[in-house]
Amino acid sequence: MAGIRPMEPEDYDRVDQIHASAFELEGARGSPFFRGRVEHALRTDPDGAFVAVGFRGRVDGVAIATRREGLWGLSLLAVDPGAQERGIGGRLLERSLTYAEPDDARMVLASHDPRAQHLYARAGFVPRPTVAARGVVGRRGLPSARRLREGGPGDGELCDEVDREVRGFARGTDLDFLVRTGGRLWVVDDDRGRGYAIGQPERLTTLCAGDEATAAELLAGVLARSGGGEFEVAWLTEGQRWAYPVLFAAGLDIIPWGPIWTDDGVGPLVPYVPNGALL
Repeated sequence: MAGIRPMEPEDYDRVDQIHASAFELEGARGSPFFRGRVEHALRTDPDGAFVAVGFRGRVDGVAIATRREGLWGLSLLAVDPGAQERGIGGRLLERSLTYAEPDDARMVLASHDPRAQHLYARAGFVPRPTVAARGVVGRRGLPSARRLREGGPGDGELCDEVDREVRGFARGTDLDFLVRTGGRLWVVDDDRGRGYAIGQPERLTTLCAGDEATAAELLAGVLARSGGGEFEVAWLTEGQRWAYPVLFAAGLDIIPWGPIWTDDGVGPLVPYVPNGALL
């Protein structure tokens, strides 16, 4: 039976290997973003990161949880394919949930793995189905995004206020990390509405706005600044109906995606597009 212990910096390489193997991302091994994401979690939430140690001291699994103003989130749960079907994932999830306070809301952005879905259901989470949009952006049909401006360090308070209004919980340290690792912050802040989005050339990283018109304009602005290759917008729940006219105008296709699992402490989260690693 695997033993669970706190994760340490010396585990980085093995965690990288497990992540790539478990999610069939061998081409992503050694990714600076993934390494930075794990280092970020150990800086902000050292008590929420665990590894499972199996035969002869080998690390066979990893779980990383975060807490932000009363929101517990599971950032990563992965088990080496050679060590699966032994209950390791369940024990890692159970241990990571000890990092939550009794009154915390809880949220998980899940993969398609049916075994993971069973774990979250047994832990009391309820699924919210999602879709993603993918394709090469056609800019000609996009609506105007004239209200956008590029954000900077002085917009942290605005982002926190919008997050608390829509999500219920701010996540400023995570937004800083997403910008430091290649994201561009875009902001709308006027008498018609407030919101922000972080985008990269190939994807929308996250978006949160106080109203649907502002959210749609932020999405259009990020799409208009895409890199010209395939672009992805993921984790769109049923409530994000404001997004579809913009996505269709850009010529993107809708595809099934993994569910978001939440408990009763998480609100409707609209208008909002989460980040897969940092909620």
